[in-house]
Amino acid sequence: MGIGKAIGTSVAGGLVGKLFGSKGSTTTSENQLPEWLDKASQGAIGRAETLSNRAYTPYSGDRFAPLTDREQRAQGLADTSVGQYAPWLQESAGMVRRGSQSMLDADLDAYMNPFIKGALDPAARDTREYFGQQRQSDDAMVAQRGAFGGSRHGVIDQTRQNAEGRAVGDIYSTGYAGAFDRGVSNFFQDRDAQQRGAGQLAAFAETGQRMDRADQDSLYRAGGLTRELEQAGKDFDYMQFIENRDWDVNNLNVLLKALNSVPHGNMNRTTQPPGSPLAQGMGAVLAGSELLGSGLFGQSGTAGKVDKSGGKTATPPPPDNP
Repeated sequence: MGIGKAIGTSVAGGLVGKLFGSKGSTTTSENQLPEWLDKASQGAIGRAETLSNRAYTPYSGDRFAPLTDREQRAQGLADTSVGQYAPWLQESAGMVRRGSQSMLDADLDAYMNPFIKGALDPAARDTREYFGQQRQSDDAMVAQRGAFGGSRHGVIDQTRQNAEGRAVGDIYSTGYAGAFDRGVSNFFQDRDAQQRGAGQLAAFAETGQRMDRADQDSLYRAGGLTRELEQAGKDFDYMQFIENRDWDVNNLNVLLKALNSVPHGNMNRTTQPPGSPLAQGMGAVLAGSELLGSGLFGQSGTAGKVDKSGGKTATPPPPDNP
């Protein structure tokens, strides 16, 4: 078909379509994947379906490392050391109270020699024996002089008895006074000793607590290092489990990303709807007669010639019948 015929067919079709009400063409856009990409996508969907139906796989290992023996020993030491030095502190408090006690409230007998009387009695006895011997000597002398039983004898005897009483009394009073002084001195010495002892006992308790805490810290640190190493191993095992469990899923994700990154465009398809039978017939007649440039309106190649004499288009007469 020549250019004129194609144009005529197109114009005829359009003219008839307008005259007899035929509709225009329809363009459809389709997202059609290449064959190899479509197969790869279907395979990925199949793998995803298989993975989605896979049963849950729990982790059978230990996630956390338990306390080590050293850490357990540190906890045991902490339990046993609680209140361990409370008796020491209580005793120290009692010593502080005794060290601050007044002498008026103290029992001085506790600071005196309990055998003081036993120590003074021999001296008193010796003194009485001495005065007894002196009385016998005086009685003998008075009897020789013939004054025994007289007033002078009575004065001498009374004077000797008074002296004996004073001597014995001095022994006891001096002894008890010395014992009292020594008791007072012992009281103050004991009070000072109580105060010093209270401070030392409290210091011992504090030192013991500090040493226990140092032992606990040492055990905790040593045991903690061991547990950290064990925990690192358990974490590694768990990471390996996760990596093995999700290996297929991760690989599928890589495949899906690769498929999604492949460029592909849309394919357009134009559909010409069929017209009415009358329009189709008229179109065929017009197209067959070569409406423009030949057929119905003149011979091919002669139509449209210009008459040079008149400047108008001349139409040749029909040929004569033979």
